[in-house]
Amino acid sequence: MSEVAEQKAVEDRVIGAIKSGEVKMRASWYFWLQRSLIVASVLVLLLSVLYLVSFIIFILHETGAWFGIYLGVSGWAVFFHAVPWSLILVSLALILILDILLSRYPFIYKYPLLYSLLGLIVIVGLGGSLLAATSFHARLFRSLGGFYSYYDGAAAIQAHRGEVTGFLESGLVLSNFDGTTSTVIFDAAILPSIQGAFTKGDLIVVFGPESATHTIQAFGVEKIVP
Repeated sequence: MSEVAEQKAVEDRVIGAIKSGEVKMRASWYFWLQRSLIVASVLVLLLSVLYLVSFIIFILHETGAWFGIYLGVSGWAVFFHAVPWSLILVSLALILILDILLSRYPFIYKYPLLYSLLGLIVIVGLGGSLLAATSFHARLFRSLGGFYSYYDGAAAIQAHRGEVTGFLESGLVLSNFDGTTSTVIFDAAILPSIQGAFTKGDLIVVFGPESATHTIQAFGVEKIVP
């Protein structure tokens, strides 16, 4: 069959499919609207997941739980307790939906799903880290409260950020970021290693349970370098 005849046969099949109702004609605006909705959905999903990832990083740093990874098993336990796993699951779900939408395009669909997912996770992780490093969340935290204050319960996760305002024989006085003051008593095992390590005005994270009288039995402490 010649090229012209083959092309004519294809045209006849397409026209026949249209006439039989197997294929419906669509106006050009329909395809533009479809593409616009996909692009808008991708942008909304991308901005949403960037916000959530950066927010997760922000609250882990804000509560001080981030520094628990330097304290061994006990510190890791505090860190994992502080991680908002529900937000992580929501973020992963959004990334999956984003990957499905982007799979329409060659730069995504030519890769296996696992690879494209991992690529999106890396991109979102880097973007979220950059956003968390700005003052974006700090401004919202100070002005809005609400959703942000839900994760402002550092005491519940045994991580307490604050400023050193005084010293005791076996501990120190900590001025918390919420305006309260706590008495920090250090475990005998770590007391010798931290005596003289801090001065007034130092920003630190103290790890340990806090009693109703605002006394923290600390098993670890980390200095925050501005």
